[in-house]
Amino acid sequence: MYRNMINFNKPTALLLISSLIFLSCKGTSQSDSYFDFDAPLLETELILSIGDSPEHQIGDFYEFQIDSKGRIFIPDDALHLIHVFDNDGQLLRTIGREGRGPGEFESVVLTIGSRDELLIFDWQLRRVQQFEEAANSWEVTNTLDIKQEGMAFPVRVIAVDDNSFFVEYVNAHSSNPDAGEAFPFVRLKNHEGTTLIDNVATFSKNDALVVRTPNSVSVRPHPFGSETHIYYTGNTLYHVWGGAMNVLKTSLNGNEAKTDTLFSIRSPQVPVTSIDWQKIFDKYDYEDEFRRAARESEVITKSQVAGIAVDDVNRVWLKRNVDEGSPIWSVFTKNGRLLYNVELPKEFRIMEVRNNLIYGINKDEFDVAEVQVYRISQ
Repeated sequence: MYRNMINFNKPTALLLISSLIFLSCKGTSQSDSYFDFDAPLLETELILSIGDSPEHQIGDFYEFQIDSKGRIFIPDDALHLIHVFDNDGQLLRTIGREGRGPGEFESVVLTIGSRDELLIFDWQLRRVQQFEEAANSWEVTNTLDIKQEGMAFPVRVIAVDDNSFFVEYVNAHSSNPDAGEAFPFVRLKNHEGTTLIDNVATFSKNDALVVRTPNSVSVRPHPFGSETHIYYTGNTLYHVWGGAMNVLKTSLNGNEAKTDTLFSIRSPQVPVTSIDWQKIFDKYDYEDEFRRAARESEVITKSQVAGIAVDDVNRVWLKRNVDEGSPIWSVFTKNGRLLYNVELPKEFRIMEVRNNLIYGINKDEFDVAEVQVYRISQ
């Protein structure tokens, strides 16, 4: 049927074939024009480690903060307190204890304000306690409730200035593919609890493995899936979706928030193989239902970005997943010009980069976290 609809003579056919070959070659050249990550490799030296020891027990922590004096504050969710170390790694004191009263915590999420005040969010009690230092002690100076809003749960509070802070919310259904527009988001509130900006930014839902039964829905993080990585600094947040190197910057201007694209990078996708899945199954105790969900997963390529940070001169650090070996941290100008690459331990996650020091958290083979500080060689 279709053969009768097209009647080429020989010169026309040859011309058409030549044109198709030219266009095909041209398209191949464009599709292979990936970003070149070739850049000088910065040398680093590990100068400090802080972790659990016989002299001082540290339980479970996911992040830490540094004040203007260089002191390191580690919020411990297992022991319900905060460990305070000096910049040489010597323990100075602890703050708080388990409980529901003033100065007590059920869970601990920490941010430090511009005056070195501590804002400690307890996501179980849905409250923020503000601590200020006086006469070598820390006293509670303010308490504020942060309520659940519908099916949106507050999970993090981040200081902006003396009068306001960001609140990061995760919707209870944000991992559920049937949840529609239930995405994680950020609001701006003042210290009286009034919402100043209802929606500072909205983020993509994290990829997840979902198992459905007639009576329940179970969700686990996807081992190769993408998530939104966020870095807060002052009144600005930088964020990037792990599935694509599209770096966004959201900044405040009065009672408005504006999001701009800083830069986008095109890099090749790394496919998820059966060998990758087998390694995950060997490492973790996956139930049969989740193994089936994994095999049926729509995620067929690995996340490209595994972390983001911004240093004290506004360079953007991206943790890149690579096909072989450990992830590479690549350092860019705010316009997307690649400056350096940095090799750090595979599980290392940057908390802050300043004064040529890289502060972060690393985990050993037993999933035990410790604070590590690296010096950048000039």
